[in-house]
Amino acid sequence: MASIVIVVVVVAVVVVVAVLAVVVNVIVLVLCSALFMRSEVDLLLIRQHLIDSQVWFQNRRTKWRKRHAAEIATTKRHSDNPSMDSQSFEGSRESACDPSTSFPTMV
Repeated sequence: MASIVIVVVVVAVVVVVAVLAVVVNVIVLVLCSALFMRSEVDLLLIRQHLIDSQVWFQNRRTKWRKRHAAEIATTKRHSDNPSMDSQSFEGSRESACDPSTSFPTMV
């Protein structure tokens, strides 16, 4: 008789432990899913911020490239055209205003 009582108590303890384990697992699952949802929102916000930053840097880089290309083109134009020098520029302006020439030269 005593052995039957011990078996029943052991079975009851095992059932209680199993139920508590299930309850604890459900609570952990709910908490983890809540944390995951929050962290997912945080990750989306961080991703959006990174995308905005990336777009800002792309625009900045494009702006720099355009300015740099314009500077190179201007420098190349001045180096290819010797009339853009200050001395030859003055000379060409004088010849453009000279009435003895039939057509003024373009400066």
